[in-house]
Amino acid sequence: MPRLYLPQYPRYVCVEQSNIMLIEGGKIYSTVITTTESILIRKPLTQLHQTVGYVQFCRVHTAYVVSLDHIVFFTAELINLGSREVPIGRTYREAFYKRITFLGE
Repeated sequence: MPRLYLPQYPRYVCVEQSNIMLIEGGKIYSTVITTTESILIRKPLTQLHQTVGYVQFCRVHTAYVVSLDHIVFFTAELINLGSREVPIGRTYREAFYKRITFLGE
């Protein structure tokens, strides 16, 4: 799995993409939340989503991109990532459902 080097002044922190659970962000700053730490960086969420890629990660809300590999369960309004829960925005719900494989439906 590719590595990312995230700026955390005055150093750069190496993060395996597979360890990223979710990215919480806004227009200027984003927080990359891994299985072990949270790293605040000065990069908008949209740009960061493009950097990590669209295969493993899915935008589920205006403020959240989640790793599909870390989802424990979800409801129509909420995704549980084990230690974190994030809302699913109405405008992102259909795109999220297209990324999930449903069994027994």
